[in-house]
Amino acid sequence: MLIIALPTGVEAKKKRGQKRRYPLKVNARPLILPQGMSQVSGALSITSVEVNNKSINSSMLGVGFAHGITKGLEVGGTTGLNLSPDLDWNSGFGLRGAYKLAGKRKGLSLAAQVEIPLTFSDESDVLSGLSAGVATRYRLNKMWALHTGENILSLSFGEEVTTRINVPIGVAIQVNKRLNLRADTRLFSGGSGNTVSIADAIPMDLRALYAIRRIMDAGIAINTDLINDSGFSIIALFSYRIP
Repeated sequence: MLIIALPTGVEAKKKRGQKRRYPLKVNARPLILPQGMSQVSGALSITSVEVNNKSINSSMLGVGFAHGITKGLEVGGTTGLNLSPDLDWNSGFGLRGAYKLAGKRKGLSLAAQVEIPLTFSDESDVLSGLSAGVATRYRLNKMWALHTGENILSLSFGEEVTTRINVPIGVAIQVNKRLNLRADTRLFSGGSGNTVSIADAIPMDLRALYAIRRIMDAGIAINTDLINDSGFSIIALFSYRIP
């Protein structure tokens, strides 16, 4: 006699729960992707830069991919396509990696990060530098979270190696279960005899992210400087995750 075992209510709920495991709220999400999850992202940016009292406009489509290799390790890459003033590949590819050091949905979360930009152009070296940091998030409560630690260290390779230290700070607000607002700036940046503090420049990165589904986000970001009239960028963001 053939017996077919149907899933119980508990087992069915468990399977559905596994699909919903990735948090909808941005402030509650892990700093790296869970094991086995992939993410494809896109960023359409329009940039205006002031050069000799003249505005130079450009646009670019950036694409990225990331994958959770293990419970604590994420790897990925980014590249981009220049849309204007000329349509061509930007000749760059960024390798990225992150490793979870600590953290849960509540309290403190830490993840070591490294990014290696590669340039495939006759006019520059393939490897010209790297950046690293320890992404740090502290959730004050269900609504507020503080961020720091990203890209603390930057190295540039040339005739000699130059080092730059950055001190970023950011705050994120979980407005509701789908909408997240975040503002980031840099308190200090210095190295190789050149130091920039908030008295010289206040770079401001503003972002609004809306969770359409647990696996899909869309948003917009604005990058500018509150002191120097050096230009701005407006970026449309999109990401899709594959469990």
